[in-house]
Amino acid sequence: MVDLRGPNGVRGSFLLVAALGSFGGVGAAGSSKAQAGPTAAPTAGATTGAKGTSAPSAPTPGAPKPTTGATAAPAAAAINLLIEGQRKRDLEDLQRQSVVAALAQMKVNVDWREHKLAELTDWRDRIEVVALVHREQGLVLDWRSMTLGELNDIRLRSAKAADLAQSFGVTVDWRLFSWRQLEELRRALTRIQAAPDSPTAEARRKTRQAGAALPPPAPPRVKSGRDTDAITEL
Repeated sequence: MVDLRGPNGVRGSFLLVAALGSFGGVGAAGSSKAQAGPTAAPTAGATTGAKGTSAPSAPTPGAPKPTTGATAAPAAAAINLLIEGQRKRDLEDLQRQSVVAALAQMKVNVDWREHKLAELTDWRDRIEVVALVHREQGLVLDWRSMTLGELNDIRLRSAKAADLAQSFGVTVDWRLFSWRQLEELRRALTRIQAAPDSPTAEARRKTRQAGAALPPPAPPRVKSGRDTDAITEL
């Protein structure tokens, strides 16, 4: 504080002190503003920058997700599977209807909707085997009480026994032997006949030689007279 002496020295000193205090406040305020300026400016700039740029916003709950190529491919694959499955079911339905039509001709009436394709096909095959065995061997079988494998085994054994009787003159009961045993018997008889010193082979050879030595048969003679169609003895 400066002491100014004058006619009103005391008042002048008080006014000077007040003036200096005012200038000091202004200076302090100015200095505080100068200090706050550099730190406040980046804050304002950051706020302005945040408003100016388009930052990604959080998705709204419940809003549909956008469809992209990554999500569209699995959806298309699922649709293709459904369509292919429907095609297979339609084809199986047509096949079942065809088998049921064949069963109807065999006097077996069923509803194709109540049975699977494998079951209907098994019935048809068993009926066909029973018909074949009856026509070939004269056997009467019940297709309802036997499986398809059992019916085919009966057909094989009965046919093998018939072949043994026709080819070798051997009569066997096919009910007492398996198909393998009957086949082994056929192979054994074939080897016996093919042996050069077997009685069967020798008899065949003599028969062929005797047939070759016989003279050719003479032509028939016709009686003279009116009955020109009569044939005399050789």
